[in-house]
Amino acid sequence: MVFYLGPFGAPFLVPTAAVVIAVLRRPVWLLWGGGVVTVWTALAWVVFLWFWGEGFDYADANRPVPTGIDAAMNIAAVVCAGGVAILMVLLVATVVDLRRDAARVG
Repeated sequence: MVFYLGPFGAPFLVPTAAVVIAVLRRPVWLLWGGGVVTVWTALAWVVFLWFWGEGFDYADANRPVPTGIDAAMNIAAVVCAGGVAILMVLLVATVVDLRRDAARVG
């Protein structure tokens, strides 16, 4: 159940992390890394929702959801959760780097 945090947390956490990383003007590798992980997480989120819709159609028709759809939905959820976790790590790295820079200046 923890991996569902990715699909349900992604719409809120991904834009927040991406904006913070972009606005704070951190190193280029952090900006590019955040951008790549943001796109990866967004694609996994869309794939999860598509497979969730397919599974819902089967369940709505009182038919069992095929194993392939269920497995693909779970894989997309795990990939999305992984992307959210990586973005949160990048966000923390951004804030730590910013505080370290502020400590050097002040």
